[in-house]
Amino acid sequence: MKNIYVIVLVFISTSLFMGCGLESEIDYETFYGGDKIVVHGFISVDSGAHIIVKKTIPPDKPNESDYIDNPSVWLYEKNEPLVQLTNSGASKFISPVGLKLSEIKSYSIHVDCEGYESVHSVPQQLVNKLFIDTVYISSTDTQHRRYCLTLKFDDIFPEENYFMYKTHTYYKGIDGYHSTEFISPFSVKKDSDYNSKKLAFEVEIRNHIPEEEDFTGFDSIQIELVTVSKDYYTYAMSAVYYDGSKNSEFTEYVYPIFSNIENGVGFFVSYESTFYTFFPPDSIEEMSKQ
Repeated sequence: MKNIYVIVLVFISTSLFMGCGLESEIDYETFYGGDKIVVHGFISVDSGAHIIVKKTIPPDKPNESDYIDNPSVWLYEKNEPLVQLTNSGASKFISPVGLKLSEIKSYSIHVDCEGYESVHSVPQQLVNKLFIDTVYISSTDTQHRRYCLTLKFDDIFPEENYFMYKTHTYYKGIDGYHSTEFISPFSVKKDSDYNSKKLAFEVEIRNHIPEEEDFTGFDSIQIELVTVSKDYYTYAMSAVYYDGSKNSEFTEYVYPIFSNIENGVGFFVSYESTFYTFFPPDSIEEMSKQ
């Protein structure tokens, strides 16, 4: 039997990358020591700070709301108050449009709310941007109307970089319709695992148009390369380990979810995104329709 005593469900409806508009529900259990503020937040040069602020749910009240009333959320620069974030609805707080951030300074989030212990994050440095320079078709599967692309980009050496990627697939003749997929959203990669200045990865492109509808081919495929801070990498890996140990019959230990929020729960991390748009040749589109 696993050695979990009093537990609390921390239920967060947050975006893995809020600037990208991908919502994901994250549920996990942790030791309960009274109600705490929960923070999930990101910061980037292009998008500023985007934060979700909620609270833990007591173990004896699993249906209680995780909403927290009227918190004060501040972005700090080098341990000094920089700007107060505004509530954009649904427990989300954002920095002002046009806020200038410095790549050589560190940033943290501070949250105060009546009835709760104040919390703040570990300071975060803004991360490097990595840029895809090459994309090509590496294999095709005409029977299932899909193919694989290989993407390549230069690593920034000797700095540590952590990254993930996702695809935005657009279809010909269907205005406004496209599908978006993260490639293993919690499987963040680190450059030191590959020992190469030129990194290459293969992504599978699938057709998500129902078979009964007319598929006229892929118009374009946009690949987004997302660089993340080490704290997000640590958080993502801990979520994987937590899920595996919690559901395992062979271990007594449940791996804890990483948090860099002092006096609270959650994370505040930095990220940057760049994009590469690939236009498939007509010959591939014709093969995809067969």
